[in-house]
Amino acid sequence: MDLATRRVNGYDMTYLESGDGLPLVLIHGSLCDYRYWPLQARVFNAHYHVFTLSLRHYYPERWDGRGDDFNLEQHCEDIVAFIDSLQAGPAHVVGHSRGGYLAFHLALNHPSRVRSAVLADPGGDLDRSLGEGGVDDDPAGLAPDLMLKTFERLENGDIDGALEVFIDAVNTPGSWKRSPEKFRDAARDNAYTLFGQVKEERRPYTREAAAAITVPTLIVSGANSPTPFPEIATALSKAIPGAERVVIDNASHTMNLEQPAGFNAAVLDFLQRHS
Repeated sequence: MDLATRRVNGYDMTYLESGDGLPLVLIHGSLCDYRYWPLQARVFNAHYHVFTLSLRHYYPERWDGRGDDFNLEQHCEDIVAFIDSLQAGPAHVVGHSRGGYLAFHLALNHPSRVRSAVLADPGGDLDRSLGEGGVDDDPAGLAPDLMLKTFERLENGDIDGALEVFIDAVNTPGSWKRSPEKFRDAARDNAYTLFGQVKEERRPYTREAAAAITVPTLIVSGANSPTPFPEIATALSKAIPGAERVVIDNASHTMNLEQPAGFNAAVLDFLQRHS
């Protein structure tokens, strides 16, 4: 796999590239970067031209959390510009967690650039049209008490303590300490992107938006993923026309790392049926 950069919307986006064929873009979630997908790229690149991205302000950039260009809209625009720069037609997109939210909005707002969309435990919130526990406003999609605890530790220089609070909340208790050291190193490299993430307004998923998606969509869940991920996956799989749903056994939120064989088989089967 080759590490490269590409000028996208005035920003030097870093990515790994491997394989040949139709383009497949892998989109990481919070605290991650292009290093998140090695267990997928080494399988998918036998069939596709795989691009694993680092979104704006993630590693290898050492961002300090300042500025106003860290947001979901900017990241969507950057991915669209990246796909266009390939000059290879629409791409399959696979997004995990926050990346799943981005993949949803790419499919919704830029269907001509998306051949198919895989949403792995997409993050965010449901509005009331999709669930009784939905929200009406535009929240950040992160519990205020969780982010307060995280920020207090970051501001005091306790990066590992901050990441333990965050990772255990979005996965399962004890996940941070059980995580491979490579994953923890990547999270440390991206810790200050949480300052940008909490400022972004993440629009809740709506029934109207989900029903408007026209590209083939697969939703992948971990059988042990914590709330709200199962609720989001269930609601979207029912609301997106023709959406498929796969649950990975013996896995939580990071199902592609915990059970890569099952995750890869499910995604590859879907991609090949829509290539």
